[in-house]
Amino acid sequence: METDDLTTRLRGAAEGIMPPPGFTDAVTRGGRRRRHRRHLVAGLVSVTVLAMAVGTVTLADSGDTLPPGAIIDENGDVVIDPPPVLQNGELWLSGPTRGDLADDSEVLDGVRDAWRAYLPGSPNGLADSVRGEPNVYWAGTTPLGPAAVVAQAQGRGAALGLVAFEDGTPRVLTDARALVTLVGVGLQFGPGDDTLLVPDPGVPLVVSTGAVRAGDGTVSRLWEPLPMTDGVAVLSLPADSDPSAIRVRGAGAGGGPTGEHVMLLPASRASLGWDHQSKYRAENRLDWPLDVFTLPGGRRPPESTEPFLVGAGFVDPYLTMAAGGLWTVATAMPDGRPVWVTEYQEDSNPSRLITIIGADPGTAVVLDGGPVDRESELPVRVRLPDGAGRVVAERGATLRYRVAQDAAWVDAGRDAALLPSTAVEVEVTAQGGAPVIVTL
Repeated sequence: METDDLTTRLRGAAEGIMPPPGFTDAVTRGGRRRRHRRHLVAGLVSVTVLAMAVGTVTLADSGDTLPPGAIIDENGDVVIDPPPVLQNGELWLSGPTRGDLADDSEVLDGVRDAWRAYLPGSPNGLADSVRGEPNVYWAGTTPLGPAAVVAQAQGRGAALGLVAFEDGTPRVLTDARALVTLVGVGLQFGPGDDTLLVPDPGVPLVVSTGAVRAGDGTVSRLWEPLPMTDGVAVLSLPADSDPSAIRVRGAGAGGGPTGEHVMLLPASRASLGWDHQSKYRAENRLDWPLDVFTLPGGRRPPESTEPFLVGAGFVDPYLTMAAGGLWTVATAMPDGRPVWVTEYQEDSNPSRLITIIGADPGTAVVLDGGPVDRESELPVRVRLPDGAGRVVAERGATLRYRVAQDAAWVDAGRDAALLPSTAVEVEVTAQGGAPVIVTL
């Protein structure tokens, strides 16, 4: 493959990918702080950053090349004389085992043995960075049978592992490196990751099982308290919910979410390694390459649709990832305001059509066109307000329309068109295909 061709394809593949709202500011703030730090051992370690729906999660990375007794603090700096275990680690490492199986010595021994055997193959490289002995923080009965949470000192906190029993045999499903500056970690497991287990982080929590989209396209979430029993919260997600959409946050004074979030680790992904945790989004956008279909009056589209979507309340602020469409239909309203029709996808949900009218995100009209039907002969069908017409598109197809079933067909060009509001049918002829009539 030629270099220029490869570059073009890579740019097209990444075009439109948007981080969560506010992500850029959070990253640059951290970068400005880090510029003024003096690292004790340059180039010795790395800090892994996972972009979550609500900010940046920092995992303390203690590699096997650290000096004896050294750890990495929350700033990514090597500390030679480690302070005592802090925050969640202190809670999870101290005290007797909790849960209804806490007195079952056979279960506890099995959990510790499974954890020790698992460490050398941990995808998070725990074997060379944990210290001391593992502590079974909790062992109890879940909707999926017996399970346990094991903790072991690492850095300034505690690495955690989720252990489940299959036919009486304990198996580690996933692990998390020692967390700093966070509320804690939650573990999703079972078929479809539909069971949630959250060790008590020592602060009140609230949970939302998913976002709700209103008829006008705006998104909201309902938050409820997440009560703890014997040191953990265990929750079976509703049958009709999306396990990837659940969010757990610290509880604010008014019962709503705070800026502190619980990082959720779905075991079915985490057990496959880091790549499967961070690159899980299914591609549900139209299979169209990077392109702008410019119709009469159309202007160059904005660099990003994110400010428009966020301003209109169409984006869930707690999502993991949003990706804009690679394509845009550009036209204009009769009064000259620019119109852009495209799509966007949140997490692994179906992509949705979006229409932006106006160039200023603060004053633009943003209309939700609903989920894109990728199997339709005419996947883009948008009615503009005030009788301004209909935007239709099917890449590579020749388009004609008519205003009545017995009226003559009118040529509308190729790929995309702005039709009069009186149009009732569109004839779509794909390359090499037979004409198909679509009723508007």
